[in-house]
Amino acid sequence: MIHIVNPMWNAFGGSEQRVGMLYSTLRARGAVDVWSELAPDRRWTAKIPVRRIDANQQPLGGTLVVVGVYFRLGPWLATAHPRRVILVVNTLTPGVHAVALDLAARTGRKVEIVYASEALRVKVGLPGHVEPSPIDTRRFTRPRRPRGEASFVVGRLSRDVPEKHDPVEDPKLYAELVRQGCTVRIMGGTHLSKLGCPPEVELLREGVRDAADFLHDLDCFVYRTHPAWFETFGRVIVEAMAAGLPVVAHASGGYLAMVRHGETGLVFRTTDEAVRHILRLRDEVGLAAQLGDAAMREVERTYGQGYWERLTDFYFGEHAAPAP
Repeated sequence: MIHIVNPMWNAFGGSEQRVGMLYSTLRARGAVDVWSELAPDRRWTAKIPVRRIDANQQPLGGTLVVVGVYFRLGPWLATAHPRRVILVVNTLTPGVHAVALDLAARTGRKVEIVYASEALRVKVGLPGHVEPSPIDTRRFTRPRRPRGEASFVVGRLSRDVPEKHDPVEDPKLYAELVRQGCTVRIMGGTHLSKLGCPPEVELLREGVRDAADFLHDLDCFVYRTHPAWFETFGRVIVEAMAAGLPVVAHASGGYLAMVRHGETGLVFRTTDEAVRHILRLRDEVGLAAQLGDAAMREVERTYGQGYWERLTDFYFGEHAAPAP
């Protein structure tokens, strides 16, 4: 039995999406439950069964998988008696070591750490297993959008929170792209309207459109986060790559393991450099197609059959050991 624990409080959060894919993947091989100590977002409970941890029910025995280090587990943990404990670390949050020690102390088991990327593992500095977030990339793969006479469409999607955007440089970038004749469409960036983003930029609420449909209306995907935020994986970038989009990404993030400059995407450090990359993709149709095709192949290589077999083998493996 596998018990996956997460608050499930955000309909579009990366942790919650990881939980959803873990549940749907692992249940094909064995029993899996998803648990929350809080009231989960109803958009999640409409998709998967989420059990509420309370005085009458809690995870017992089996393999306990805690997805995220940004919430604290209640006193029930001391009586969970899991056979195995896995901690999924997918944000660069202070105190990962303390969370792991607390889990070990309250369960009496060794804690196995799973990281969202190699870059995150290096930054945290504790031994662990690197696991790219499970994504059903097939739902994003469609024939490439034909390039006609219409404006070159640049866009991105994310949660509509400050840490997912550069509050100074992103409005400048989008303003310059509009000035150069591009259409700019941001899903999950409505708060940018208060940061000087020009009215010509289409700012949409997060999740207002299906992610795959939104991506297939773009010609290029651009991504950068707040300077203080380290994007540990960037599942939206993988989704864009699966859709065959050329990706222009900032030179900081776990996604750089897949977005390699000039090979599977373009990487920038400054806003001026980002503008140059995007305009080059607009003007060089062959380059855009070449990078989009390479991005799709990279996603296919990463998420081939071997990935899903390794995923299920890991979670259903026999690696339990008592805490030292």
